[in-house]
Amino acid sequence: MATKKRAPADKCPQEIVITGTGPNELFTYLDPVGKKHHANVFWQALDPTKQYQISLTTPPSPFTNGNGPFSTDQTGRTMTLTVDGTILPGSTVFGYTVQVISKGKRRKLAGGGIIIDG
Repeated sequence: MATKKRAPADKCPQEIVITGTGPNELFTYLDPVGKKHHANVFWQALDPTKQYQISLTTPPSPFTNGNGPFSTDQTGRTMTLTVDGTILPGSTVFGYTVQVISKGKRRKLAGGGIIIDG
């Protein structure tokens, strides 16, 4: 009798999409150990002709990638950020702001939060 293999856990990162008026998800739930929710996040701009950067407003950073700011690339996407496993699960909200960069100047577009929910 053959045994069935379990399907691998979903390791796909969450995305927060940036529109012309701001992100369409103000809060996203992340689990530091990736059991209930994904442990990764990235921001994806719908308009890749503009450059955005995401700045964390609530230190310490919830990500192992540092404090940023995290810029979008040619596709409008930031690097994938991984939640720091040493962050204690709970309902901690880490704030961020989205800034659009135009002619070397930064303008705040919107804000939001990342909830560490383990």
